[in-house]
Amino acid sequence: MIRMVLADDHDAIHLGVGALVETEPDLELVATATTGEAAVQLVASHHPDVVLLDLSMPGRGGLWALGEIRRSRPRTGLVVLTSDGRVATQRAALEAGADAFVRKDGPVEDVIRAVRQVFSAPRQPQGRRRILNP
Repeated sequence: MIRMVLADDHDAIHLGVGALVETEPDLELVATATTGEAAVQLVASHHPDVVLLDLSMPGRGGLWALGEIRRSRPRTGLVVLTSDGRVATQRAALEAGADAFVRKDGPVEDVIRAVRQVFSAPRQPQGRRRILNP
């Protein structure tokens, strides 16, 4: 079972990803967050295998949360779920510790594929599992 935390400030993403995960027998959504701070707290308390993380959220935001999660739980898979396709954004997320990127406007199957690939990918130094664009 792949345990996941979802961090995004849009209800539609929570509902959509939640419904999608319910159809997959090997996935479990253990918690959801709407801010970067809440995401960091939920990861610390739930110890998920993979975090789906939006970069643009209220408060300190997803990029901050990405770095905090990478430092505190280096073996947790980090999948950025974003509508921002700019190279600079991807570069900043990579530097903060992202393992993979999924576009919100892409096929919904990409989310599941990214989660599974990041979960099963061999770990690199510091626990990272670099997939980039599944």
